[in-house]
Amino acid sequence: FMYIDVSEQVRAAIVYDGQVAQGPLFQNNDIGHMIIDRNGPKCTCGRRGCLEAFASMTAIIKKLVNKQSELKAEVQNAERSLKRVDSDYVIKRANEDDGPIREIISEAAEALCIGILNFSSIFNIRNVVIGGKIRRINYFADLLLAASNKFGFSEDMGIVVKMATSADESINMGNGAIVLNSFFDKMGG
Repeated sequence: FMYIDVSEQVRAAIVYDGQVAQGPLFQNNDIGHMIIDRNGPKCTCGRRGCLEAFASMTAIIKKLVNKQSELKAEVQNAERSLKRVDSDYVIKRANEDDGPIREIISEAAEALCIGILNFSSIFNIRNVVIGGKIRRINYFADLLLAASNKFGFSEDMGIVVKMATSADESINMGNGAIVLNSFFDKMGG
């Protein structure tokens, strides 16, 4: 299965036969820089149209700040804006069913679906777990389902996408820490 963490970045880990996949194909697990729209917005990596430029919490924050005129007035200074408008702010507004933010998050769900489809096609991944900060948005799973129907993939194709629960999240973070500690121990640092 593949675990995708959608927070300020979009990262993934593939678990195969009970082990986190490693090697040249899975070196940095940074699927956020998979291009899903060559004409898309500029990403932090310098390229255009990366998954992360659409689906990360950072991308959602940027779109929200650009869309909301009252926020523009509130956050004139770009440095101060990122401090004031953070992931927690976005999640709170989203869970209050703020209309404009729902549209932005729907676009993020669609982008994530395209990324999942691409990755599933290449690596024959059939089970995907979505975690990270994005899962704290109450209706994200519904938006992801709507997007999967729009792009024509579903459980009928054998691809199952689930949202991590807070218990899953803790387990996955713990497992990730174990893997990273093991890796750094082997590297001597």
